[in-house]
Amino acid sequence: YPQLDETVESIRLIRLEPGSGKDIINCTLESTTLENKPTFDALSYAWGESTDVSLIEVNGVMVEINESLWDALHHLRSETKAITLWVDALCIDQQNAEEKSRQVPLMDEIYNRAQTVHVWLG
Repeated sequence: YPQLDETVESIRLIRLEPGSGKDIINCTLESTTLENKPTFDALSYAWGESTDVSLIEVNGVMVEINESLWDALHHLRSETKAITLWVDALCIDQQNAEEKSRQVPLMDEIYNRAQTVHVWLG
């Protein structure tokens, strides 16, 4: 994960690269601050209880995500242009309790600043 600046309201965003069909989903993860007023959409999706996972590429590394998130990203992905998104499962290091404790309180602000909030129910 790219490092977050703990002295400011810092977040990560993914750049969902263009693709079509069953092409591998390819993302780039970058950090920024809310003060920079980044332009992005947010994705809210049902985590579900499915144990089915799919692979995507994030910063050149294959990462497992649940099938519901894969379906949402596949649906949102454009064939011609990259899309910048905030997605909790990818933008917050879910294995880092300290980071989660700093990022979760920012979620209201993140959703409020998003240009569009996409809701994926599966």
